[in-house]
Amino acid sequence: MRQRINIFTLLLALIAVCAVPLRAERASIKAKLDSAHLLMGNVTTLNIEVVKDRGTTGYFPIFAEDDNRPFVGLLGDSIELGRRYTSDTVELSAGRMQVNYRIPLQAFDSGFFSIPPIQYVAGADTISSNRVALKVLPVIVDPESDIEPFTDVADNEEQKWSDKLPDFIVNYWWVILLILIVIAGVIAGLIHYRRTGAFLPKPKPALTPYERAKKSLAELKQRNLWQQGQTDDYFVALSNILRTYIAGRFQVSAPEMTTQQFLMAASSDERLKQYAGELQRLLELADFVKFAKGQSLPDENTEAFKIVNDFVETTRPTPEEEEASKQAAANPAQAPSAGKPAGKAPKSKKGNKKKGAGKKGKEGSL
Repeated sequence: MRQRINIFTLLLALIAVCAVPLRAERASIKAKLDSAHLLMGNVTTLNIEVVKDRGTTGYFPIFAEDDNRPFVGLLGDSIELGRRYTSDTVELSAGRMQVNYRIPLQAFDSGFFSIPPIQYVAGADTISSNRVALKVLPVIVDPESDIEPFTDVADNEEQKWSDKLPDFIVNYWWVILLILIVIAGVIAGLIHYRRTGAFLPKPKPALTPYERAKKSLAELKQRNLWQQGQTDDYFVALSNILRTYIAGRFQVSAPEMTTQQFLMAASSDERLKQYAGELQRLLELADFVKFAKGQSLPDENTEAFKIVNDFVETTRPTPEEEEASKQAAANPAQAPSAGKPAGKAPKSKKGNKKKGAGKKGKEGSL
């Protein structure tokens, strides 16, 4: 009977010990100097080792004070601790870590000093280091020694190559360089004139709306924005390409319109009416990603690109229209008035569009 009572008592004690919550071990701090002897005016290092739980933040309150000085004074500013200290971390076992701080220390008064404890805040604990002793040795100066005078200015034995040039070249080199550049430009212009009959190279022809849109789509595809999680930037760029193309191709101020305004204009425009459904689906998805911060699916991102690319290809102007557009860009004075819409595609082009629209259900979106 007594043996059963002892076993029962041991079980209760074991349960009581297990029920007591384990308290996290407190942080510890230790301070030591690289050298206990220091010549006045020289610098040594105050090493502080802090052992604390891993992930616990900590700081020195003495350095947290708002002070513009690059140091903290101790013992009436006889000892100075530099604010620009370094540290490294060593991982210990059982979820502990050791942080080694190296703080510059400089002394300006000779004598024996007991550096007071340095406080450290680790999480909710405030700990203090041990005191360290420092003996500062004075600088011995012989009062009978003579003070050396200032040294004379030394002659420059090594001469630069520019010292051999005349003064007007050294002082006005930039004027000479400018004159040489002008002469070189005139010579290059004369050579170009003899070859082409013009002094200046002809400017490159401006890109048509179709060429600009295809170039922008190719660049957007190479950037891989949505593959990198940048769906917001992807749809911003895609909708800007679409709106810019429509503005240049159909003279519709799409960039200045909201989505609803543009869809209303597209529904009432004979040239854009048949594409209103696809464009509405694209722009609503773009607004969902840009403004509602929604997340689109990879298939939706691919389909959105295909809608814009197929729309640009389907509405591509004829070669005659492209040539007229390039001539209008080169000679703005002879371009047609902005109030007139762009030339309509010929009947053969319209027939191709209707045929493509009839296959829409089989081949997918635009």
